[in-house]
Amino acid sequence: MPPEYTLPTAPPSPAHRIVRIVAIVIAVLIVLAVGYFFFVLNYQPERAAAVRLWVSAHVHQLTDPKELKNVVYVLAPQDGGRIYTDANPGASATAWNVDRNRTISDYARADGAAAAILYTRTSKVFEVAKDMKPLVSSASFKRSIALSPDGTKIAYAEAKGNPGLPFSWQVVVLDSASGKELYRAPGFTVFFLNDGTVLRLTQQGVERTTVATKENAVLLKDASLSPVTRVAQSADRSLLALTDPKDGYTKVYGVSATGTTVEVKSQQSIPAGGSIAVSPQSVYWLSATTKGSELWHYPLTGGDGKMIRSSDVIVTKLVF
Repeated sequence: MPPEYTLPTAPPSPAHRIVRIVAIVIAVLIVLAVGYFFFVLNYQPERAAAVRLWVSAHVHQLTDPKELKNVVYVLAPQDGGRIYTDANPGASATAWNVDRNRTISDYARADGAAAAILYTRTSKVFEVAKDMKPLVSSASFKRSIALSPDGTKIAYAEAKGNPGLPFSWQVVVLDSASGKELYRAPGFTVFFLNDGTVLRLTQQGVERTTVATKENAVLLKDASLSPVTRVAQSADRSLLALTDPKDGYTKVYGVSATGTTVEVKSQQSIPAGGSIAVSPQSVYWLSATTKGSELWHYPLTGGDGKMIRSSDVIVTKLVF
């Protein structure tokens, strides 16, 4: 019998080699990604929380209102006490360089600057910082941080006694460069109306104060306000959303640029608890659930609220 003849095998073409290399690279990347997420989910709970929220955000980005694109979320202490954005949770979460012993309890931003109230668990100290620069620190409870539009002043509320008593709280205004105290007066929540004017929530209502002259006026009388009253200010500082302790309705007030007039723009029936945020188009309600958090959207034009996002971590605040 004649010997069998085997046809020679042609060497792989350059195109085939490239396809094979690409397939190997993709397989390696998938293995590394799976390993990374396994490591993060099991050994880095703070970053895991941000990653899960980032995934949730991208799942909902086609239906979420566009105004949510660049907001900052503050996570509850039990979920790391970090901040994050939808665009880059890793960078935003590490921008303040907080470790597991320190959490961010409140956060504000303006004109490219950011400020936060940080709490250190071991020493039980509250710290006020701007762009990671500590300005003041003490064991006194602190809450409600705000930045002036030009970033030159920081305001916050501090308890000089039992934090559960409204009259224990004082609003403090600092020079954000030196940390020098510029103003102090009763109040448990504070916002900047403009570079030189603050709005304080007190037992009298919403008060307007010019920092330089200490001139004061009651903008909205309401003796039922307290440190647990839900309140939020829009990023353009023209709106103030306030949940009325008497009837439970969340009312959105339009505030003039000078803080001399105020009028009701909208009224929403939002369930109790959680926190609120306001924009020129909407009120947002962050609600804690047994599984994590839900974000609800209420148009200022009226109508029922709609749950637009949920997560298995607790988000305490939304910052525009």
